[in-house]
Amino acid sequence: MSYELRPLTLAEILDAAFRLVQTEWRTLVGLSMIMQIPLIALGSWAEWLFDPLADPVSPGEEVTPEIVKKFKPDVVILARGSRFGELTVPGSNGAIVKNLDQFLKGDREVGQNVAVLGVKGAELAVSFARQGKKVTLLNEGPAEAIHDVPWLASVTNRSWVLLDYMMKEPNLTLVSSAKIHEITNEGVIYTSGQGEKETLKVDTVINAINQVPRDVDRAIEGDGYQVIEIGDCAKPGGIIRDAIFDANFAVRMKMEIH
Repeated sequence: MSYELRPLTLAEILDAAFRLVQTEWRTLVGLSMIMQIPLIALGSWAEWLFDPLADPVSPGEEVTPEIVKKFKPDVVILARGSRFGELTVPGSNGAIVKNLDQFLKGDREVGQNVAVLGVKGAELAVSFARQGKKVTLLNEGPAEAIHDVPWLASVTNRSWVLLDYMMKEPNLTLVSSAKIHEITNEGVIYTSGQGEKETLKVDTVINAINQVPRDVDRAIEGDGYQVIEIGDCAKPGGIIRDAIFDANFAVRMKMEIH
């Protein structure tokens, strides 16, 4: 038996790292928890220190305008996040359709043949393909739009290298410049970038299009305090890093704390 020794490409190194996370996640979670012990202890000390000053809202309790006004704040920062809205094509509420949020929250029943709508579902499309499912990723934008997937941008500023490599999965097909017309119980009717109308027969359709801010009760605004929206609540489609920067800016600049 002979072996070929060669340096790995950047895409191969990153892909191997992702596969390691997928297969050894229990070990990685355990190591992460051990590393969190000092932070947990520090957090407990800070909670004990500031508890007399706090009037906390119980976890899981809905924050209503009445609760906000009770605190008499100077500034309210909203970080409600985003959601995937309904598609505007016929059949978008069909039995075979679910959005990306529903899947990530636990609705994991997916057929063997899957259509993922939108580049924000690229990671999920790759994962399905590696499970042996036949996957088609329908991208309404041009081929270059696939390089702007937010989750990859948080991994490397050369995200296109990794994505181009991952899109070579044998069970994964990428269709760019696709216009979706209708979803039926048999699949998705769309027009390809070449102008040909086609029917893609699938068991499951995952909607990763039309990401919109979560609804906010506008009654929360007013009464002498400023309301600032950050993260996906202000502009859907970003990454965690963007939300952290938004929060930092809101505190330092809007509240004039330096």
